[in-house]
Amino acid sequence: MDLVKFIETNAVGFLVSCTSSKHAQIRYSAYLLLARFHGLVQEKNFRGKPQILLCLDLFRNGILTCDLPNPQKTSSVVTIFVAHALVILLNPQHYLYPQINKFLLQRPLMDLEVFFFIYLFFFFPFFF
Repeated sequence: MDLVKFIETNAVGFLVSCTSSKHAQIRYSAYLLLARFHGLVQEKNFRGKPQILLCLDLFRNGILTCDLPNPQKTSSVVTIFVAHALVILLNPQHYLYPQINKFLLQRPLMDLEVFFFIYLFFFFPFFF
């Protein structure tokens, strides 16, 4: 399996977005598939692997429960950020790469309950 293509085509982003679904079974399935993908990323070597693992780990560490009957529903704003960040982290020449990488390196987990783009507003005001 070509993991880079899987990320570049945003298939992983789709899985991350599924954690925002209103249906518990879809969220549960997305968490299972993301856990499997995380394992595959750890086994393979490719460019951007450390940043991809960092992003996935921060997202995973912010999840309180992923078990049925009620896996955590994440904010769709957060999942869209993570989905786009995964693609951007594969391309160090992308103009947002330094800011996203810095944002991810500043915290041990991603707060999935708070609208964390406020942090971006305060730390990177030139975006707004």
